[in-house]
Amino acid sequence: MRLHNHTVENQENSRMASDNPQSIPRAASVLAENLHLDVHVVRTVITLLNKDNTIPFIARYRKEQTGGLDPTVLRHIQAQYEQLKSVEVLVWQIFFLFSIVVVVEEVKFVVVVFC
Repeated sequence: MRLHNHTVENQENSRMASDNPQSIPRAASVLAENLHLDVHVVRTVITLLNKDNTIPFIARYRKEQTGGLDPTVLRHIQAQYEQLKSVEVLVWQIFFLFSIVVVVEEVKFVVVVFC
């Protein structure tokens, strides 16, 4: 049960890390390259999405900031960004589980050495 609580906390922390403004430039450059769009526009869209703006709102009221991207392109950015965040969460989960395995193996080693 204790492991489960740490896993849930880790997922929440990694989700927050993926929404971190410092990780936006990296995500924006990856998505801009994949979608053949301007990195600054993609960065703006990601920022707007992270602030809980909807696709229709962004398409209608943030045209100047997004270069007039239509809702279809905005949805592609959103989908790929969500996928990128999911991969980041998965990486952190694997790292966390690997860290637990290493600690358990070290504890087993210490127990064997001292017995």
